[in-house]
Amino acid sequence: MEACAVVYGCDTNDAKEVYFQRFLQLDLDSLERDGEALRERQEMAEEVQRRLHTSDAPPQEDRLVDLKDTVDRLPSLFDDEEESVVASDDPDASAEKDTDIDITEAYAPLYLSFLEHVSGARPVVDVLRQFEHFDATDRLHERRRWRAVMEKLISESYHQLTADDIRDAIVLNHQLHSVKFFDLKLGDTVREIVQVLQRDVNAGSGNRDTPAEVSPAHPERRV
Repeated sequence: MEACAVVYGCDTNDAKEVYFQRFLQLDLDSLERDGEALRERQEMAEEVQRRLHTSDAPPQEDRLVDLKDTVDRLPSLFDDEEESVVASDDPDASAEKDTDIDITEAYAPLYLSFLEHVSGARPVVDVLRQFEHFDATDRLHERRRWRAVMEKLISESYHQLTADDIRDAIVLNHQLHSVKFFDLKLGDTVREIVQVLQRDVNAGSGNRDTPAEVSPAHPERRV
């Protein structure tokens, strides 16, 4: 609420965007870059679909087509155990899954890296690196939802808040408090460093070991 109050008090849109940028980079420019990243992932997903379903693959991609069944089963690694068992027991469902695969943008970089590794274009380490970025797509969507929630609060459209908005607001509140705490600690550290430098310059090296909260120039040695 404090962050929304700060943005609410701004007179211009430029000032609002400056504060949005400070608040976890939720400004429009940053969100536009997020949108470009999402579009790239969607293009990757389309490329994976094209490679898996093409019937006139060139000779160097024959191995990719041969391994289509293996790649088709990769999504089951991320399903619940019960769903995986049901899917394996139902031959019709398996057949439908083999003919129509939905590669989401979240997993598209992994699939594409795997296909390029099979064709010899990438080392296996590039495939393994993609496991570190599984939540990247979720984070991009989450940041957009955070901006939307803040816009509703700033415009006092509380009646438009949904249950999902409230959950996002709780998460955002914790994130902003973490940033605020870090900024406060950083400010304390900077002030402490400045005090030490000023003390060394003004009082000489004899007081170098004096605690930061004690001022050698003060009659009672207090800051």
